[in-house]
Amino acid sequence: MFGLERRKPLKMEVWMKRKLIIGKYFVALTVMTSMGIIIIIAANQDAKQSKAWTIDFIKTLLQDLLLSPVLFLLLQYYMLKILKSKALKKKPRLRSFLSQISDENIFEALVTFKEILVIF
Repeated sequence: MFGLERRKPLKMEVWMKRKLIIGKYFVALTVMTSMGIIIIIAANQDAKQSKAWTIDFIKTLLQDLLLSPVLFLLLQYYMLKILKSKALKKKPRLRSFLSQISDENIFEALVTFKEILVIF
């Protein structure tokens, strides 16, 4: 009726649904196992070891949240400078490769940032 007949699901659709369900169970099992291991390790530590582990965790967290994005921005900034250089215009293959691996959002952000600097 109205072209909304129930059709038989394709084998690929069924496999994709099964793969998604298996993936969800795998992730849930992995998370629960990891939490159990963390609890066991934490229960067997004394206060000094726990403090050292906490400090190491905070260092790692700060590196992930602060250092990695800054390094990424610097790398993209220098890549943009290289792409704009006159020497690279003679090498189209290298220019094409660098433009493919660079992030377009960085280019837009740099243009916006320069526009804001001009205002001030």
